[in-house]
Amino acid sequence: MKNNYKSLLGRVLWFLVVFFLVYQLYGVFSYVTASMGYQQNPEIPNDADMIVVLTGSAGRINGAYQLMKSKDIKMLLLCGVDPQVSIDELIAKFELEEKFRDRYEIDNISTTTMENAQVVAEYIIRKNVKKIVLVTSIYHMKRAYFMFERILEGTGVEVYPFSVYNSPIDTERWWNNSGVFKNIFSEYLKFRFYQVLFKLV
Repeated sequence: MKNNYKSLLGRVLWFLVVFFLVYQLYGVFSYVTASMGYQQNPEIPNDADMIVVLTGSAGRINGAYQLMKSKDIKMLLLCGVDPQVSIDELIAKFELEEKFRDRYEIDNISTTTMENAQVVAEYIIRKNVKKIVLVTSIYHMKRAYFMFERILEGTGVEVYPFSVYNSPIDTERWWNNSGVFKNIFSEYLKFRFYQVLFKLV
Protein backbone atom coordinates (compact mmCIF):
# COMPACT_ATOMS: atom_id res chain seq x y z
CA MET A 1 0.00 0.00 0.00
CA LYS A 2 2.81 2.36 0.96
CA ASN A 3 4.71 1.56 -2.23
CA ASN A 4 1.57 2.15 -4.31
CA TYR A 5 1.14 5.55 -2.64
CA LYS A 6 4.75 6.50 -3.41
CA SER A 7 4.37 5.33 -6.98
CA LEU A 8 1.18 7.38 -7.43
CA LEU A 9 2.79 10.43 -5.86
CA GLY A 10 5.79 10.06 -8.16
CA ARG A 11 3.54 9.91 -11.22
CA VAL A 12 1.59 12.97 -10.12
CA LEU A 13 4.79 14.92 -9.54
CA TRP A 14 6.15 13.80 -12.90
CA PHE A 15 2.91 14.84 -14.60
CA LEU A 16 3.06 18.26 -12.91
CA VAL A 17 6.67 18.80 -14.02
CA VAL A 18 5.87 17.85 -17.61
CA PHE A 19 2.75 20.00 -17.57
CA PHE A 20 4.74 22.98 -16.25
CA LEU A 21 7.42 22.59 -18.94
CA VAL A 22 4.86 22.24 -21.73
CA TYR A 23 2.98 25.27 -20.40
CA GLN A 24 6.17 27.35 -20.37
CA LEU A 25 7.08 26.27 -23.89
CA TYR A 26 3.60 27.25 -25.02
CA GLY A 27 4.15 30.58 -23.28
CA VAL A 28 7.43 31.11 -25.14
CA PHE A 29 5.78 30.42 -28.50
CA SER A 30 2.89 32.74 -27.65
CA TYR A 31 5.41 35.41 -26.64
CA VAL A 32 7.16 35.07 -29.99
CA THR A 33 3.91 35.15 -31.96
CA ALA A 34 2.87 38.40 -30.28
CA SER A 35 6.34 39.92 -30.69
CA MET A 36 6.46 39.09 -34.40
CA GLY A 37 3.14 40.86 -34.82
CA TYR A 38 4.67 44.16 -33.68
CA GLN A 39 7.26 44.22 -36.48
CA GLN A 40 6.87 47.27 -38.70
CA ASN A 41 3.41 47.85 -37.22
CA PRO A 42 1.18 49.27 -40.01
CA GLU A 43 -1.21 50.79 -37.46
CA ILE A 44 1.18 53.56 -36.39
CA PRO A 45 -0.92 56.75 -36.54
CA ASN A 46 0.19 59.78 -38.52
CA ASP A 47 -0.75 62.04 -35.61
CA ALA A 48 1.44 60.40 -32.96
CA ASP A 49 2.95 62.98 -30.60
CA MET A 50 6.19 61.25 -29.76
CA ILE A 51 8.40 58.24 -30.39
CA VAL A 52 9.96 56.59 -27.35
CA VAL A 53 12.94 54.41 -28.19
CA LEU A 54 14.43 52.19 -25.51
CA THR A 55 18.15 52.20 -26.18
CA GLY A 56 20.08 48.97 -25.96
CA SER A 57 20.56 46.56 -28.83
CA ALA A 58 21.57 47.67 -32.30
CA GLY A 59 18.96 48.93 -34.73
CA ARG A 60 16.60 50.57 -32.25
CA ILE A 61 17.68 54.19 -32.60
CA ASN A 62 18.01 54.08 -36.38
CA GLY A 63 14.66 52.35 -36.69
CA ALA A 64 13.01 55.00 -34.51
CA TYR A 65 14.73 57.79 -36.42
CA GLN A 66 13.53 56.50 -39.80
CA LEU A 67 10.00 56.16 -38.42
CA MET A 68 10.15 59.72 -37.08
CA LYS A 69 11.01 61.00 -40.55
CA SER A 70 8.50 58.88 -42.45
CA LYS A 71 5.61 59.83 -40.14
CA ASP A 72 6.87 63.36 -39.45
CA ILE A 73 6.60 62.84 -35.70
CA LYS A 74 7.74 65.92 -33.79
CA MET A 75 9.50 64.32 -30.80
CA LEU A 76 11.98 61.46 -30.44
CA LEU A 77 12.78 60.53 -26.84
CA LEU A 78 15.80 58.29 -26.37
CA CYS A 79 15.40 56.47 -23.05
CA GLY A 80 18.21 54.97 -21.01
CA VAL A 81 21.10 56.84 -22.61
CA ASP A 82 24.42 56.62 -20.77
CA PRO A 83 24.89 59.83 -18.70
CA GLN A 84 28.34 60.21 -20.26
CA VAL A 85 26.88 60.41 -23.79
CA SER A 86 25.81 63.77 -25.22
CA ILE A 87 23.25 64.53 -27.89
CA ASP A 88 26.11 65.58 -30.21
CA GLU A 89 27.72 62.16 -29.85
CA LEU A 90 24.42 60.42 -30.61
CA ILE A 91 23.85 62.58 -33.68
CA ALA A 92 27.32 61.72 -34.97
CA LYS A 93 27.24 58.01 -34.10
CA PHE A 94 23.81 57.27 -35.57
CA GLU A 95 24.02 59.84 -38.39
CA LEU A 96 20.94 61.70 -37.23
CA GLU A 97 20.22 64.81 -39.25
CA GLU A 98 21.17 68.04 -37.55
CA LYS A 99 18.08 69.82 -38.88
CA PHE A 100 15.91 67.68 -36.57
CA ARG A 101 17.95 68.50 -33.45
CA ASP A 102 15.03 70.25 -31.77
CA ARG A 103 13.03 66.99 -31.95
CA TYR A 104 15.58 64.91 -30.04
CA GLU A 105 15.20 64.45 -26.29
CA ILE A 106 17.42 62.35 -24.02
CA ASP A 107 16.64 60.49 -20.82
CA ASN A 108 19.90 59.57 -19.10
CA ILE A 109 18.35 58.68 -15.74
CA SER A 110 16.48 55.42 -16.31
CA THR A 111 18.39 52.15 -16.44
CA THR A 112 15.62 49.51 -16.59
CA THR A 113 12.47 49.04 -18.64
CA MET A 114 10.32 49.90 -15.65
CA GLU A 115 12.28 53.09 -15.04
CA ASN A 116 11.97 53.91 -18.77
CA ALA A 117 8.18 53.75 -18.45
CA GLN A 118 8.19 55.81 -15.25
CA VAL A 119 10.28 58.54 -16.90
CA VAL A 120 7.90 58.59 -19.87
CA ALA A 121 4.91 58.80 -17.50
CA GLU A 122 6.37 62.01 -16.06
CA TYR A 123 7.39 63.32 -19.48
CA ILE A 124 3.94 62.99 -21.08
CA ILE A 125 2.41 65.19 -18.38
CA ARG A 126 4.88 67.99 -19.04
CA LYS A 127 4.50 67.74 -22.82
CA ASN A 128 0.76 66.97 -22.94
CA VAL A 129 1.36 63.81 -24.98
CA LYS A 130 -1.60 61.62 -25.96
CA LYS A 131 -0.14 59.13 -28.43
CA ILE A 132 3.30 57.54 -28.29
CA VAL A 133 5.06 55.02 -30.47
CA LEU A 134 7.19 52.58 -28.47
CA VAL A 135 10.28 51.32 -30.29
CA THR A 136 12.50 48.50 -29.06
CA SER A 137 13.83 45.14 -30.24
CA ILE A 138 11.54 42.31 -31.24
CA TYR A 139 12.74 40.26 -28.23
CA HIS A 140 12.02 43.02 -25.77
CA MET A 141 8.78 44.43 -27.16
CA LYS A 142 6.08 42.32 -25.51
CA ARG A 143 7.55 42.86 -22.03
CA ALA A 144 8.17 46.58 -22.66
CA TYR A 145 4.68 47.08 -24.10
CA PHE A 146 3.14 45.28 -21.12
CA MET A 147 4.99 47.49 -18.65
CA PHE A 148 4.22 50.74 -20.46
CA GLU A 149 0.54 49.82 -20.65
CA ARG A 150 0.45 49.14 -16.91
CA ILE A 151 2.41 52.21 -15.80
CA LEU A 152 0.53 54.56 -18.16
CA GLU A 153 -2.82 53.05 -17.25
CA GLY A 154 -5.36 55.74 -16.47
CA THR A 155 -3.43 58.53 -18.22
CA GLY A 156 -5.42 58.29 -21.45
CA VAL A 157 -2.17 57.87 -23.41
CA GLU A 158 -2.27 55.42 -26.32
CA VAL A 159 0.83 53.26 -26.85
CA TYR A 160 1.63 51.87 -30.30
CA PRO A 161 4.35 49.17 -30.41
CA PHE A 162 6.87 49.17 -33.26
CA SER A 163 9.56 46.52 -32.96
CA VAL A 164 12.80 46.51 -34.91
CA TYR A 165 15.66 44.06 -35.35
CA ASN A 166 19.30 44.33 -36.30
CA SER A 167 19.16 41.25 -38.51
CA PRO A 168 16.12 39.39 -39.89
CA ILE A 169 14.66 36.58 -37.78
CA ASP A 170 13.43 33.37 -39.38
CA THR A 171 9.85 33.46 -38.15
CA GLU A 172 9.24 29.81 -39.02
CA ARG A 173 12.42 28.25 -37.56
CA TRP A 174 13.58 30.77 -34.96
CA TRP A 175 14.03 28.04 -32.31
CA ASN A 176 16.84 26.52 -34.39
CA ASN A 177 18.98 29.58 -33.70
CA SER A 178 20.41 29.20 -30.18
CA GLY A 179 21.13 32.92 -29.84
CA VAL A 180 17.60 33.91 -30.82
CA PHE A 181 16.06 31.26 -28.56
CA LYS A 182 18.22 32.37 -25.62
CA ASN A 183 17.21 36.02 -26.04
CA ILE A 184 13.52 35.20 -26.39
CA PHE A 185 13.47 32.78 -23.45
CA SER A 186 15.28 35.28 -21.23
CA GLU A 187 12.79 38.01 -22.11
CA TYR A 188 9.87 35.62 -21.61
CA LEU A 189 11.01 34.81 -18.05
CA LYS A 190 11.33 38.53 -17.25
CA PHE A 191 7.89 39.10 -18.74
CA ARG A 192 6.40 36.43 -16.45
CA PHE A 193 8.20 37.91 -13.44
CA TYR A 194 6.74 41.37 -14.06
CA GLN A 195 3.30 39.92 -14.68
CA VAL A 196 3.40 38.46 -11.18
CA LEU A 197 4.96 41.62 -9.71
CA PHE A 198 2.21 43.88 -11.08
CA LYS A 199 -0.45 41.56 -9.68
CA LEU A 200 1.11 41.80 -6.21
CA VAL A 201 1.43 45.60 -6.06
